[in-house]
Amino acid sequence: MSTLMVRRPGSIVNNLLDNFNHPSWFDHWESDWGYNIPSVDIREKDDHYLLEAELPGLEEKDVEITVEEAQLVIRGERHEEKKSEKENYLVRERSATKFERSFRLSNKVDRERIEASFKNGVLTVVAYKRPESKPSKIKIKTS
Repeated sequence: MSTLMVRRPGSIVNNLLDNFNHPSWFDHWESDWGYNIPSVDIREKDDHYLLEAELPGLEEKDVEITVEEAQLVIRGERHEEKKSEKENYLVRERSATKFERSFRLSNKVDRERIEASFKNGVLTVVAYKRPESKPSKIKIKTS
């Protein structure tokens, strides 16, 4: 079993590693969260890949997962409201932060068999592998 950690942007070593082919079910990621990218662990099992994303403060309704062409996309939005009441004034600050992470799926992933669950701020995605196909011999016809 191998464990792969998703790398953060901006490292020379990360850019070099991007050129190597690794046995992951993804080979690229994107985000518009900058340095507030949710942490993700990806592990390979015998018959599936397991992705766990830390999304503290979010609920299931705040997260969306889609498969778009050859990518698994995780999107979410975090809403925060701070309220402070003092003598003759009220201060209310609201913010919303959106994020998106993309993982390019390898040909080993069965795109019809991806499951997700959410518990205690952790999103778990299980992507099942396709059964391995065996090479088939093609008969050459004579004219």
